[in-house]
Amino acid sequence: MRTCCSGSRPTGAAGYSGSWSASVASAARTALAVLSGLSVSDLFHAISTQDGVRLTRIPGIGKKTAERLLLELRDKLAAGAALPRQRRILLQQYGATP
Repeated sequence: MRTCCSGSRPTGAAGYSGSWSASVASAARTALAVLSGLSVSDLFHAISTQDGVRLTRIPGIGKKTAERLLLELRDKLAAGAALPRQRRILLQQYGATP
């Protein structure tokens, strides 16, 4: 039987505690709220201009969550500028500007 570094047995089938699955569920709820409240192009614009006020207008997204989203997605958006040509074309067809 495996034990954690603290000596206690891990919980869950994979050995993760419930807080891990709760954070995954929280991230999914946040993503759903953002995508329900903004179009993809509006989301890209809010991230590229670091417009946290626009994100806080979404129900369920407060100031801290908006700041965290902007921080985490800023680098991913910048990396998206280096996307292969086909992906950029696909994003543009859906109204997003990478």
